[in-house]
Amino acid sequence: MDLRKDKRFIKMMLANIFSSIGSGVTLITVPWLLISKQNGEVVFGYVSFMVTLFMFIITPYIGLLVDRVSRKNLLLIGEVGGAVIVLCMALLGLINGEFVTWQLILIFATGALYYNLFYPTIFAFNQEIFSKEQYETLNGAMEVQGQLSAVIAGGVASLIIGKIDLVWILIVDVLSYIAAFLLLYMIPYERSNVEEKESISFNKKLLSGFTYMKKTPPLALFLFASFLPFIVVMVTNYVFPIHINQTLQASATIYGTKEMIYAVGAICAGLLIPKMIHKLGKEETVVTTVALFAIAMLIITTIPNAMLLVGISLIIGFGNAGSRVSRNILIMELIPNEIVGRVMSVFRVIGMGLRLILIGAFTFIIPQFGTIVALVILSIICVLSVFIVIVSKVAMKKTFLKGTATVN
Repeated sequence: MDLRKDKRFIKMMLANIFSSIGSGVTLITVPWLLISKQNGEVVFGYVSFMVTLFMFIITPYIGLLVDRVSRKNLLLIGEVGGAVIVLCMALLGLINGEFVTWQLILIFATGALYYNLFYPTIFAFNQEIFSKEQYETLNGAMEVQGQLSAVIAGGVASLIIGKIDLVWILIVDVLSYIAAFLLLYMIPYERSNVEEKESISFNKKLLSGFTYMKKTPPLALFLFASFLPFIVVMVTNYVFPIHINQTLQASATIYGTKEMIYAVGAICAGLLIPKMIHKLGKEETVVTTVALFAIAMLIITTIPNAMLLVGISLIIGFGNAGSRVSRNILIMELIPNEIVGRVMSVFRVIGMGLRLILIGAFTFIIPQFGTIVALVILSIICVLSVFIVIVSKVAMKKTFLKGTATVN
């Protein structure tokens, strides 16, 4: 069936749009408000570190939940939880007439937890309800939708930061959670992979994603390296606001515009990557996009300029989103649906471990040496990712793609 005529796809996309725009504007606005306070960059560093540490601990359990319970119910729980917490903070801010630091921290942490639950769940949900022939179109469309929402969120944030009270931004966020809940609720769903009762320990099930990937080291390395651009982008969510505010001495408008241009690049990836895959192949497309991302990071590190950062964000967005789309198609095609949540959690845990180390280090490095040192470290990681995807691709072609591993 043509995805454009599939009502499940339309409802799912609309739900993503509502939740992405609402929470996206909030997650751009709140960090800026935090770092604008006295010693805000240090506070934001500690907050980012602690939130990432918490996500690091719970991610394996989320992966297990994704594989063991109804994915639709998990999505609905995430929407309800986000709406309730953000609404409470909005009402408290309205009553008190201001938002203190702990409220901003809780709002930021809620958004981070929501994304950490939503994305692995919607990934497995989509893999489960759509056919293999639809994966390329599906992932491309999801990227376009997600980044189009980010364009809108970035544009809105650049216009309203410091001009509209946060309470009204949060109210809109709550309404977007509610709209997403209603749309997801209307999607017909019946679990296709109901886990049978078996005498396998909880800990073994928790580690089964890692056990599965150990059987295919080249694929594991390839997927890990293709995740590195995403990890770098997550770390720059801490570095870039400080870099723009303090190193480049630029305004919130530059910050919001950069987010918008980044999203435009990612939209281009969503549109073009399926065509690149048909021409180059999935693995070659991953290598190309990871290399583009690394080149872009090297440029903004060596030439610290606000307008250049805005322009190069187009390539950063294309490289990160392109590697994600092509990687996701590979995962959907090669990893069984009944274990995909736990396999994805392996890479998310490793990624969060790296983010913990980097954000923890940058919290001390940036106040002493500035953001350029942090960007140099991130650029080195990007260059290493290019080397790893090239080497592992060659090994993977010789091994894993000749046959898939089995699930225990």
